[in-house]
Amino acid sequence: MNAPLLFATTFLACTVEAVEAVEAVEAFTIVLAAWMTRGWQPALLGTASGTTVLAVVVAAAGSALARIPLTPLRLVVGQSLVGRSGQAGYVAGGGVSPSPSSPARILVMVLRA
Repeated sequence: MNAPLLFATTFLACTVEAVEAVEAVEAFTIVLAAWMTRGWQPALLGTASGTTVLAVVVAAAGSALARIPLTPLRLVVGQSLVGRSGQAGYVAGGGVSPSPSSPARILVMVLRA
């Protein structure tokens, strides 16, 4: 794996972990608010119910997600990112030649990997 791709992958993984930490704090805040207003039993019941529903959805969809081919998925996600950024690059000699820092460049590196 080349250095820019490794950096991009590591940066993305760290970003995802940070977002998950924010979500965990947010969920804890909601449970804490329910505990303070309704008591601990409804708060724990809601937490257990939500965790159970999440486990069922992951168990049901997890095997289906494993069957999706990665290349088309990468293409769809990459095109979505490029479309949102407005930095699609330009076509030169039949190929995309984006700037080194654009999401299109990262997409090309990911698809080549």
